[in-house]
Amino acid sequence: MDMKHSSPKSELSKKRMIQAAGATFREHGVGGVGVDGLARAANFTSGAFYFHFKSKMDAFIASVEDSMDDLKVSIQRFQTRERASWVHAFASFYLGFKRTCGLRDACAVPVLSSEVERAGEDARTAYEAKIQEVFATLSSGLTDVPDCSSREQALALMALLAGGAMISRTVVDPALSEEIGAAVQKAAEQLVAPGQVSPQATTTEQQS
Repeated sequence: MDMKHSSPKSELSKKRMIQAAGATFREHGVGGVGVDGLARAANFTSGAFYFHFKSKMDAFIASVEDSMDDLKVSIQRFQTRERASWVHAFASFYLGFKRTCGLRDACAVPVLSSEVERAGEDARTAYEAKIQEVFATLSSGLTDVPDCSSREQALALMALLAGGAMISRTVVDPALSEEIGAAVQKAAEQLVAPGQVSPQATTTEQQS
């Protein structure tokens, strides 16, 4: 094992480069940036880039994996902090800030999935492994019901949120974008099992 690749400084540098590459790929796409551009985005030289990655595709795969890990951690934070109302809170965040922020800060699922599809089997295999972890995290905060398991809810919830975010980010009319976001949030909350309710619903139940 080459120890220089496992030193804390080296790992920190690699993490910086992965995060910068992820933001750059989300903004420009895989075909819109080269190795020199990826290195500059992280304030590194091209030589430093090749110290950590074999190719641009190697960096793309690492950045997609990192972005999916960030999504998983974000879901876990909402589940811990918001408890029964975590779906409402997470959907509000995903269809609010994540719908309107710049591409550099957007979620990788709606922004980079089509790039992954075109990138080949290695990228798709890595993506699949990571999105399975996202599905499992979503499922852990949901409840089975007779007609729909927690996993089925998780699959549909991620597809609904990501698809809604992708379409609403693409349209030009801000009012239409807002309309799409609101409709998708409503559908997402109706999708999940009883118990995953919004704060408004909780308050209504307590008053009745």
